[in-house]
Amino acid sequence: MLSGATGVAPITDEETEALARLAPGAPVRALGDLIGHGLEVTAPFGAALAAALVAERGLSEVAVTAIGHRRGEGVLRVLPA
Repeated sequence: MLSGATGVAPITDEETEALARLAPGAPVRALGDLIGHGLEVTAPFGAALAAALVAERGLSEVAVTAIGHRRGEGVLRVLPA
């Protein structure tokens, strides 16, 4: 899981709880630790990074979360072609 959450509570807590329910035990990495918190770029950058992980690491699936300024959450699912 590549998370676009900013770390701001309570919305980050909501995502953490949802991811724990949807993918128990899956490792979660924060995109903000790598690229900062440019919300507009989180989804496309996360999709590109996920595609690279699938292609180069042979992962079967990578999920990327995208978070809006207040709401507008989304999930991108990247699979091998």
